[in-house]
Amino acid sequence: EEHAQIDNQRYRTTSFEYGLFDGNNISCWLSNDGLIVTFRKTGNSGMEWPKASGKTIDYCSGLWIIGKSPDGDVCTACAQYSSEFQPGIILSNGAPDDPSRPLYRIYKINSDGTGDWDEWPFDIGAPALKAKDGSDSLDANGLKIPRLVGDQTIWWVMNDGDEAAHNNIFATKPLGIEVRVLIYGYNHEPLSDVMFIEWTLKNKSAIDYDSLYV
Repeated sequence: EEHAQIDNQRYRTTSFEYGLFDGNNISCWLSNDGLIVTFRKTGNSGMEWPKASGKTIDYCSGLWIIGKSPDGDVCTACAQYSSEFQPGIILSNGAPDDPSRPLYRIYKINSDGTGDWDEWPFDIGAPALKAKDGSDSLDANGLKIPRLVGDQTIWWVMNDGDEAAHNNIFATKPLGIEVRVLIYGYNHEPLSDVMFIEWTLKNKSAIDYDSLYV
């Protein structure tokens, strides 16, 4: 595991982990506080293409969610150079879990059998392989099988429940949203130059938001 502290006042100080998508012609550094491309690891652009060419195409990128509460408040959960997200789930009482727990790291599996196959965190929402009837596919030992999409799949879970984390971008109240991030790619044409990102959003607050934009 690799953790870092960002001390510059522009960035929220928290524990986070880097992960690398390198399943095809793209090399992209990620972080589990919401950045799907991060400059923090390299000190420069976070995405290189073609891989190992020294050519970069994206400095920093992340998910933005903006919604309006019934009383008219605009609330955000955004990641750019700083982030309003932190690693981990939102508990049943509505509070975010401890973001520094090792459980909330970035997980990666590959089609060649390497990676976190034996540590895939089904209990916190990591996707399982499904049978045609929608039930979980099971291996010979009756255990769930991680869902591999393409030749490399990366997964983590995060939330925007830390109110202090919202001070560095738009200074709104948290949405109380939990986000499960699935990133994958194929190492063959015509998709070998594509990195797919799939977000699953779960409203863990007691508020029904109107006009929600992603």
